[in-house]
Amino acid sequence: MIYFDNNSTTRVFDSTVDAMRPFLTERFANPASAIAQFGGIAQTVQNEKTRLCKALNADSGHQFVITSGATESNNLALCGAARAERQKRHIVISSIEHPSVMEVCEVLRAEGYRISTVPVTPEGIVNKHALADSLSGQTLLVSVMMANNETGVLQPLKALAEAVKRYDPSILFHTGLGGHPNPANDGHLKTGQ
Repeated sequence: MIYFDNNSTTRVFDSTVDAMRPFLTERFANPASAIAQFGGIAQTVQNEKTRLCKALNADSGHQFVITSGATESNNLALCGAARAERQKRHIVISSIEHPSVMEVCEVLRAEGYRISTVPVTPEGIVNKHALADSLSGQTLLVSVMMANNETGVLQPLKALAEAVKRYDPSILFHTGLGGHPNPANDGHLKTGQ
């Protein structure tokens, strides 16, 4: 079988399976439970957050929130940003966002947020000029998925984020990482698979 849907679900690396096997077969427990404290699971999670912190040059492993997947991560990122900064009530998304982003935006729209949807080119790329034109002094966040889960098109995130930050450095730039690592995704609010 040849599998073509890696933007939606990607086979787990063998090294990841090997690293997780003990926690799926022998040392399984809810990391937040009391029993996990005795088994060292919470400490293992914290150690891995510290490793991630060093790899990403972050300030603290406590900055990382572990979620069950992309939908929960996107919900947390968008709703969390909206709840943390209630003065700015404008969110910009691409017309090809994942339903986990679009549905959160519909909830926020019902709460009085203005949601702008930016079109894509015939090739499926977010139109950078339309994105820049959609920004305002009330823009809180821009969300553009990195790799489209249906078409596989990769967005030029660095160029899009630079256009947003040129307009206003305080605007948050959110992306779901999708199925491909991309070094152009640097220093922005990221969630996803």
